[in-house]
Amino acid sequence: MSDYGQLLNSAQQGNEEAFIQLFALGYARVRGVVSAELPIDMQRALAHEEVLQDTYLDAWAGIQKFENRGEEAFVAWLIVIAKRNILNAIKSNRALKRGGGRQPLPLIDARDEVSDQSRRSPSMTVAWREAGSVLNRLMDSFGSSQRELIRLHYGRGMTARQIGALLGKTPNAVSMSLRRIEAKLRRRYHRQSS
Repeated sequence: MSDYGQLLNSAQQGNEEAFIQLFALGYARVRGVVSAELPIDMQRALAHEEVLQDTYLDAWAGIQKFENRGEEAFVAWLIVIAKRNILNAIKSNRALKRGGGRQPLPLIDARDEVSDQSRRSPSMTVAWREAGSVLNRLMDSFGSSQRELIRLHYGRGMTARQIGALLGKTPNAVSMSLRRIEAKLRRRYHRQSS
């Protein structure tokens, strides 16, 4: 059995390290497709990384269903997933430009409702609004699948296991995505609030 075959078997049995190596086999070609097919107005490093990350997560979630027809078929499968994610990113981007699909961050709304309006000073009210505005801009910078994870985990309080069952992903994949999202939020929030 080839290295590809061994990696695929291990990945299909839930070995994420093997899947990472398997994904790396087609990474350059997938990235090339993303670079070539992502519209110019969306060609920024963040958009590329979002599509690639979504492709990785979708492929990881579906690896057990993948039927082995060789390494070329695997790379072609990754490219199909990437193209679907490009279309999703384009639709999401266009909806945002039209003002559609935008929802305020539930976390900010909940904090405003819980806090006592009568005890809040005008400067505190402005600070809350500014924080909400920054967080809404941050949310807009994520892809639709990442926003959905944020909404389910923080807005609805769902666990990684519950989200995974709902979306057809493993709890580990959901947890990994949430950790990456949290790290991005921290970095971006500090940049935007500085």
